[in-house]
Amino acid sequence: MRNTIRFFALAAGLALAGCSTYQRRWEAARDAVHPGRDSFSGAYVGTWESSRRPGTGGKLWCILERECVGDYHASFKATWHGVFRSEHGAMLKILAPARGGKASFSGNATLRTPIGSGTYTCKGELRPEGISAVYDATYDQGKFILKRAVGTRKTE
Repeated sequence: MRNTIRFFALAAGLALAGCSTYQRRWEAARDAVHPGRDSFSGAYVGTWESSRRPGTGGKLWCILERECVGDYHASFKATWHGVFRSEHGAMLKILAPARGGKASFSGNATLRTPIGSGTYTCKGELRPEGISAVYDATYDQGKFILKRAVGTRKTE
């Protein structure tokens, strides 16, 4: 019994430590001043929704960082089933030069989670004020909509 309690205490501590690391990175991205030539980098917050499992979805946060011309790294944190949290990253490739303040993108990643591994792809539109996309993963399909974060919103 004592070992079980220790295990759960350690697991809870590790989970909270991971949340606080993402929280600090997300707040830094939210508060950073981005040069005019890169209007997409920053912190975003919104929701995701499954089309395979209606009624399933949750909160979604994103830290978008420019890697090089035409490539961005998106670090996502999501809640699901109202209880669980997960994080994953995806490389987003700009499909055509930005026009009118917006750009279309496609992205992909390999996911490794406690419930299984698989692939993740997404495609959508980047705008300085937000991101909208559809995704297709090994275990799910759906959409997400994010708005640029301002103020003092928290990811926890």
